[in-house]
Amino acid sequence: MNWQLVIPGLIILAIKLVGMSLFMVHFSQIFSTSDSPENSRSSTNGGRTGCSIRWTFHRGKCYFFSGQEKTWKASQRDCSEANSNLVIINNKEKLEFLYNNTKSEDYFIGLTRTGTENRWKWIDNTEFDPAIFTIGLYSDTSDCAVIGLTVVGTISCSVPNRWICEKKAEQLS
Repeated sequence: MNWQLVIPGLIILAIKLVGMSLFMVHFSQIFSTSDSPENSRSSTNGGRTGCSIRWTFHRGKCYFFSGQEKTWKASQRDCSEANSNLVIINNKEKLEFLYNNTKSEDYFIGLTRTGTENRWKWIDNTEFDPAIFTIGLYSDTSDCAVIGLTVVGTISCSVPNRWICEKKAEQLS
């Protein structure tokens, strides 16, 4: 038997088996079609960010930018199921981060116009601060806010749209 040909063949076979095993283990994460934040798994990068897969880490928080569209209430429900909420923009630095990550799409944020006073409030019931950004009105009857490439505008809460969830990053040990 010619061992000079058998040994390289065994090495190639071992490499292929290891590669196929890794592919099968991570197949669902690579090709997952689910776009709900609650279906995200823990990060496999050593947990350095404290965020789940498909979540973006920024300044101690994790952000989920959806790829599908739902109404504002359904969007908030998806965030809630992932122990998060629609994003609250309370400083200009976070606003800039969101502008840089929304690309050319609009995303629901946690700002709505509610009550008889018709005032803008965040989902945590804090008042909207116009010093951080102004809201461009797409329509006078719009009751939800969306953020896009360079603007925060308004839209009806019942119109399906993408959304952004936000939560604190997990503590790493």
